[in-house]
Amino acid sequence: MMTSIRLRGVMWVLCCVLLAAAPASAEPVPENVTLTALETIVLPARDRVDLARRILGVHELPARPAAAPDWSLGDRKLFWATNTFENHSYQVEATLRTTGEHIILWVESGVDIRDETLQQLADIFDRDIYGPLTDLWGSEDIPGVDGDPRVYALFAYGMGPSVAAYFSSVNTYPQAVVANSNEHEMFFFNLDTLGTTFSASEVAGVVAHEFQHMIRAHQDQNEATWVDEGFSKFTELYTGYTYGSLGAAYSFLDAPHTQLNTWAEDGPR
Repeated sequence: MMTSIRLRGVMWVLCCVLLAAAPASAEPVPENVTLTALETIVLPARDRVDLARRILGVHELPARPAAAPDWSLGDRKLFWATNTFENHSYQVEATLRTTGEHIILWVESGVDIRDETLQQLADIFDRDIYGPLTDLWGSEDIPGVDGDPRVYALFAYGMGPSVAAYFSSVNTYPQAVVANSNEHEMFFFNLDTLGTTFSASEVAGVVAHEFQHMIRAHQDQNEATWVDEGFSKFTELYTGYTYGSLGAAYSFLDAPHTQLNTWAEDGPR
């Protein structure tokens, strides 16, 4: 009798061990809903007008001017510019120095840049840059926030030591939406980097680069920054005006492991 009880006890323990060791029935792994959503969602464009209405309480926007401003050579105007190194905005007075069919050039008042150089640059933009790039990428916003079909360019000091030029979409909005908007489709050229004795053909590559950014801001506000930069570097080569583009290409061939889809935190590679 005692042996039978012990045998049953041993068998019970053995069954428990075997049941514990047996693999559990496989349950379906739940789908990663968050990951799927991140991979498939289409992010809405950053709508500054909608943000101003919802956050700043802006209910009415001024009407777009029916005609372009009536500028004359020698006119003066205050512009907002940005020091991209120190991340602050400042105002600079500039003088209208040159007009072209598609561009007008302003220079910080009192700064000596040859009129011939500025006129050559306007001619290059009208002849070699504007048509080819709008055919390739599409157009900027025309006539834009100011009613002027021409784009504006400002040459000034104070934008920081690490930038030759920049385009900022904040200037394409009325001041009711962005308080320090210049209310022009425009780009900025940093005399701290370029100096005042540059050649028109050299700076033309910078103009082509920034004009692509202007077009992209109108055509696709959600374009990834690294793709947008790639388009602008390609644009320099496409127009034949290469401001350092080939040097950057050779640098990449020397270090092909370099990451291209973000800025390096510790400076250029």
